[in-house]
Amino acid sequence: MNPPNDSLELSNAKTFHQEGNWTEAETGYKKVLKQEPENAEALTLLGVLCCQSEKFEEGVGYLREATRCDPESPTTYYNLGKALDGIGLLEDALTAYQAAVKNKDDYADAWNNIGDCLTRLGRVEDSVEAYQKALELDPSAHVYFNLGNAFLEKGDLGQASGFYQKALALEPEFAEAALNLGIIFRRQGDLAAAKSCCERALGMRPDYVRGLNEMAILCNQIGEPKEAIELYKRVLNLEPDNSVAKHLLDSLLGNDSEKASPAYVEELFDQYANRFETHLAESLQYKTPTALLSMTKKNISENFRFSNILDLGCGTGLCGSLFRSHCEKLYGVDISTKMIQQAQGKKIYDELKAKEIIEYLAQTEAKFDLFVAADVFVYLGNLEPVFQTISNVAESGACFAFSTETTDKDFALKPSGRFGHSKGYVEKIAGKFKWNLEDIQSDILRVENGQNVSGNLFFFKLKH
Repeated sequence: MNPPNDSLELSNAKTFHQEGNWTEAETGYKKVLKQEPENAEALTLLGVLCCQSEKFEEGVGYLREATRCDPESPTTYYNLGKALDGIGLLEDALTAYQAAVKNKDDYADAWNNIGDCLTRLGRVEDSVEAYQKALELDPSAHVYFNLGNAFLEKGDLGQASGFYQKALALEPEFAEAALNLGIIFRRQGDLAAAKSCCERALGMRPDYVRGLNEMAILCNQIGEPKEAIELYKRVLNLEPDNSVAKHLLDSLLGNDSEKASPAYVEELFDQYANRFETHLAESLQYKTPTALLSMTKKNISENFRFSNILDLGCGTGLCGSLFRSHCEKLYGVDISTKMIQQAQGKKIYDELKAKEIIEYLAQTEAKFDLFVAADVFVYLGNLEPVFQTISNVAESGACFAFSTETTDKDFALKPSGRFGHSKGYVEKIAGKFKWNLEDIQSDILRVENGQNVSGNLFFFKLKH
């Protein structure tokens, strides 16, 4: 007895799909759906096929319809989650994966993808629970690796290291796990072990861009700048638009640059957000926000108060926490979305924007009577655009407290990848826009790689 025609059509379409003949598969699925519009299997497979062809929005449409027709299918919800992730709808993807595990609690891949979504949404604690559930069901190298990534995001290097080592024990050729283990060793100060891990990763994947970038960073730290330069050049041969390699290569070659590319700064701080405050306090002995607060008190009064304070490059809110009690409204802007998410958790800002600061200053309708910028101008060489745009949104008599690193030139991109500025240059540019220097202090801004990083703290006031 022959099966019904639509079953034959579906079977043939599935065969075409498996063989990689996607055009015939799509035609077949659509023929089935013309005869049976609520065939959940055909809708699901057509949705998957669309996603494989990178037609994610179309795929989402078919998969949503499939879940309506068969609301108890875990695989349909799982595939819907992948499609939603493909168009950047992380919250919706998370909801779909959660529906999948609601229908099938032992769905290891769905638990793993829940963990991925939660990590990217900044909910790292919750992601650990999801990954641990996936690990109970499927103790694979990939899940151990993801757990390592979650603990690395949290800044728990010991736990992260253990999970990466378990991933490598199961899959010795896991280049990403070897590299991330090396990153942990670098952060712990064991540069020899870090380099060994990096070499292992690159031995597996010689054109691994993340690995080449990390090896370049290591070479620069251990005093091998020529090797670092060659590695960054290799990265740019592979990825000509790689913002990290381009910026750091410029810094090593001493190339003129007016600012770090926004893409570089955004990527740097998105990666750094979850461990930012711990690293500054424990490793860098960072005190610039406190020093700027003290300078403001010295030049205004102990109990100073402003109407609107703008925290430029606010990061996670270190400056904002100190200045919150000294203003009616506190505004923050930072290029890093993940930094802004961290700052939002402190509930100290009246407004937070994830934007490049010049863009924000050009667009805001607010006016400010105090501007604060801690460790922001290290990513800007030419300060004229920032002073110009700040002046446009400054109240009469406004104040400006900020830090810079030092250099003998007007401004220069240093081998660290950060800019330094001379006192004379800062005063000249500020004066051009009628800012009067009220105070300047030389200080040690941080300790990095065992070396003091010298800088200046400035306090300016806008002339009436």
